[in-house]
Amino acid sequence: MTQRLLQGQAGNPMARILAVLCGACSMLLCTMPVPAMPAGLQDDWRLDIAGLVDLRLATIDDETGWLEGGFGKVRYGAGRPEPVARVSEASLLLMPQYGWDLSGYFYLKADADQNQLIDLIEGYVTYKPVSVTGNRYRLRTGIFYPPVSLENTALAWTSPYLITPSAINAWVGEETRGYGTEASWLHATDDGEFSLTGAALWGTDKAGTELYRRGWAIHDFKPSIGDNLPVPVPASAPYLSSTSRSMIEIDERPGYYAAVEWKDIDGPQARLMYYDNRTDPTSVKGSEAGWLTKFTAAGMKWPLGDRTDLIAQYLAGYTLLGIPGRFIVKADLDSAFLLLTHSFGHYRLTGRLDWFDVDDVDGVSLDFSEHGWAATLAGRRELNGGRSVWIELLQIDSERPTRASASMSDKWHEFVVQASYRVEFR
Repeated sequence: MTQRLLQGQAGNPMARILAVLCGACSMLLCTMPVPAMPAGLQDDWRLDIAGLVDLRLATIDDETGWLEGGFGKVRYGAGRPEPVARVSEASLLLMPQYGWDLSGYFYLKADADQNQLIDLIEGYVTYKPVSVTGNRYRLRTGIFYPPVSLENTALAWTSPYLITPSAINAWVGEETRGYGTEASWLHATDDGEFSLTGAALWGTDKAGTELYRRGWAIHDFKPSIGDNLPVPVPASAPYLSSTSRSMIEIDERPGYYAAVEWKDIDGPQARLMYYDNRTDPTSVKGSEAGWLTKFTAAGMKWPLGDRTDLIAQYLAGYTLLGIPGRFIVKADLDSAFLLLTHSFGHYRLTGRLDWFDVDDVDGVSLDFSEHGWAATLAGRRELNGGRSVWIELLQIDSERPTRASASMSDKWHEFVVQASYRVEFR
């Protein structure tokens, strides 16, 4: 039902919201019994509301950004070295709660860069029964991101450390989200908590398209469930599509992921996850073709003191597309980052180094390989009333042969200075 509603009402934001609500509730009722609520809680409904508004000012080089169909790697850029002033995000989070066990999460975002001004980013229902033992269980169903990021942990899937997330987590937000069901088992000990998580997901058949065609990008734009993402088209290949759906089911079979995680009571955290969208690489629906994408992601967070943390993540995998009777295109994917953050009083200072690589191994005439790195430095000042002010410097160096086909240098540098005024309410 969710799938038909999402496909049939792709241009109607309210229909998408209703699709998530109906699909999540129906899947929940089909997969588990209604929990028996303690006496007095039968009518214990509560609705928590939170939100975020981010006002942005950025200065950029004269590179055309990927959201404008260009080869740039950052969010903004229209080919002119002019300052950009935007409302980068206005988000509303609705979090209903019923009793102790059943809750919901619905994340709506207003963003001029979306196809629809107001649209849904995530929406799911969670069942988490109370346990008096060290073992707990959790089930969520709906639309959600896979648990890859150790960086985007703040309100509305933002980073508490920088304005711009890493290349890894920018891509996680672009193409890996889907709709389905996730189950987790959590075991608490005196030293910390160990968890196992697995999920079946639909709607991830385009994952890998942007990495092969565009390469990695470093930005904070989170596509909605109905967005068509721009893809740069080399001048020598005008027959290639210039857009790709951020979430669509093509071959009618689910993908999956599995993750293991340890959270130490003293603060260290480690996570390992495997993701396989199980797409038939020869499947086609209209103008959209399925990409088979698999990757392994590993990450850790390590406290270096009361106010200092080190975060590292690495992702490696591949993506491929098959044209029956003609050829197969394939690329190996790698990216990693190292982040160091320190807070003092109302201030936080964070630095991050990114490395990213796409290795085009298919032997087709166009070479979509890419090699690059980025350095980011950001400072944040917390104000009262949920307000904060941010400043960020971002330098990206990259090499990509397909730029030469557009009469551009295959090596280029991008430098971005951003300021953000952010207001959160809970």
